[in-house]
Amino acid sequence: MKSYRLDVTVEPLEDGRFLALATNLNGCMAEGDTIAEAFENFEDAARMVISYRLKHGWDLPPEVTDSDSSIFEARVLVKVAS
Repeated sequence: MKSYRLDVTVEPLEDGRFLALATNLNGCMAEGDTIAEAFENFEDAARMVISYRLKHGWDLPPEVTDSDSSIFEARVLVKVAS
């Protein structure tokens, strides 16, 4: 099984839902009522997008090995009143 590290941004939508968007895999995105649901839906969408791109020989993010892949990495924006 191949593994790919995807850079994901989560943005709030106007309707209160959330959009998870891969910044390094065009067309890979998913929505959810919560951030967790958006990530869960994103995983399913990512599998479909990657499988499709593999089938057609299209570019993908670099493949990673199990030794250099972590389960979750995050960069979090925290706003603090000054």
